[in-house]
Amino acid sequence: LDLKDYLYNVYSIQCLRIRSYVQQSRVRQDKPGARLPKPRRWYRPRATKRMTIEMPATEPFVWPEAPTDLKPWDKEMHEKAKEEQKGEQKLMSDEGRRVPRGDGAKLREQAEELLRGKKVWRPGWMDWDVSGRAGSELGPHAGV
Repeated sequence: LDLKDYLYNVYSIQCLRIRSYVQQSRVRQDKPGARLPKPRRWYRPRATKRMTIEMPATEPFVWPEAPTDLKPWDKEMHEKAKEEQKGEQKLMSDEGRRVPRGDGAKLREQAEELLRGKKVWRPGWMDWDVSGRAGSELGPHAGV
């Protein structure tokens, strides 16, 4: 009934009958992507539910045109988020750990200032007060 309503409301298609069945996947040895494959360990991937509809012969099905304006789906934001996610994944991978991040020059300057005595090193916890706000000489656990 849900598929019938969906097809009617989205595509304006009348459904006479709906047939559904569950198609089992083939049994395989061990899970795909396992680190150490184990022989004689059987695994069955998830089954797939398939549905076939019967339409009146008077109305042939025609796919609707693809939308040209993608603003209602916020396509630009989706693409930006996808690019950001790819960048994060690259940084977290082994390949990303080998690539310099670009903050080496800043770290080098800070190290030189510490070595010359222009700056004095302080632990970061000394800049927090008891309530967790910055600005006090007391640490986050002072008074506990």
